[in-house]
Amino acid sequence: MITESNLPLVVLLGDSIRMGYHAVVVRELAGVAEVWAPTENGAHTKHTRARLTEWFAGKQPAVVHINVGLHDMWLNEDGTHRHELPEYLAELKAILEWLRDRTEARIVFGLTTPVDQDRQCASNYARVVRRNTDIPAYNGPTRALVESLGLGVNNLYAAVQSVGVDQLIAAD
Repeated sequence: MITESNLPLVVLLGDSIRMGYHAVVVRELAGVAEVWAPTENGAHTKHTRARLTEWFAGKQPAVVHINVGLHDMWLNEDGTHRHELPEYLAELKAILEWLRDRTEARIVFGLTTPVDQDRQCASNYARVVRRNTDIPAYNGPTRALVESLGLGVNNLYAAVQSVGVDQLIAAD
């Protein structure tokens, strides 16, 4: 879609990871594309899926970059995840199919980044709520799903690993 500014529209969806890179994307695509994202945190897959119709009303993006998963991996007090891997993958598949079926956009999925477990313990969480060991366990099947649908993968995990969690991960 060409916007009123005659630039293609890029939509960013996702959790606080997306919120962290949003300003950089806007800056880097200035004059090349118009960038839009919801003001709210996309949180987990069920939340994102429930908001798609609202978020895409009147929009026909050229590109959708999405990352969800960090909130799905959230550890409940009993040690289970908010959404165990099969439920997460089913919700993610539904989101990606919705985007593919209702937009003409190139869809790119950003793999979940590492986390700083020490910061979690020092935060108001006062415990580890996301484990680094869970991230590759979710990212691997996520990559396979995204690629099986013929969609693009942005390996945010590798990018953060190469630069360093202390350099790229926000306080939350």
